[in-house]
Amino acid sequence: MTTIAWRLVHVGATCFANRASTFFGDGSVPDDADMGDPRHVPTDLPGSATEAIAFLERTYRQWHDGIAALDDEGLRAPLGSKGGLYARDPMPQA
Repeated sequence: MTTIAWRLVHVGATCFANRASTFFGDGSVPDDADMGDPRHVPTDLPGSATEAIAFLERTYRQWHDGIAALDDEGLRAPLGSKGGLYARDPMPQA
């Protein structure tokens, strides 16, 4: 059965954390890893709903802050190879 915690972690890990790591990360994942690469997903995923809410808020903030720091050119530029299937799309469509 799917739990609320699982859903929150899923969104936080595969929608925010992986994209934040791919485009705004600390360099701990090799450059050849696109945003679909599982190495971008955190390994210390939360197990409770309370922890999942904090995780979702943290990963959303990482993604949001990375996007907010981009200028117009950065927002319009294609994602390139790190975008995987979305390589030709700009950041707002990632």
